Amino acid sequence: ATRRDADEAANPFGGAPIKSNTMLRIDRADPATGNIRLIRTRAFDSDAIKEFLSRLAQQTSGGDGRDTQRLDNFLKQFTMALDSRTEIDVEDGMTRVVRQEDTATASVPGHSIVKHGHKLMTVTRAP
Repeated sequence: ATRRDADEAANPFGGAPIKSNTMLRIDRADPATGNIRLIRTRAFDSDAIKEFLSRLAQQTSGGDGRDTQRLDNFLKQFTMALDSRTEIDVEDGMTRVVRQEDTATASVPGHSIVKHGHKLMTVTRAP
């Protein structure tokens, strides 16, 4: 089973959050033990990125239309993406391990910004 959702992700480069698409699916499940691994992926919504870049262009140009063609050409070369993957391991009805890898990129010809994050959380049984 797969569940799809839309929500807002923090803009890794500052500013207002950006709409993102999230998918949660069962990667594997063991009916005998009840253990399960869930995979959650998240990426910026492509229409939301276009809207974000359009707002950026309006703010940069001051909204007066000057240099609009030059700015439009620049923004056509601008890319921004989020690639997030979270693995959730559940054993005995309790989340035991969460691994998350996030990579956010923004680039224009000749220049790129990459932010990478890694989180690992484990829960062990009490002695």
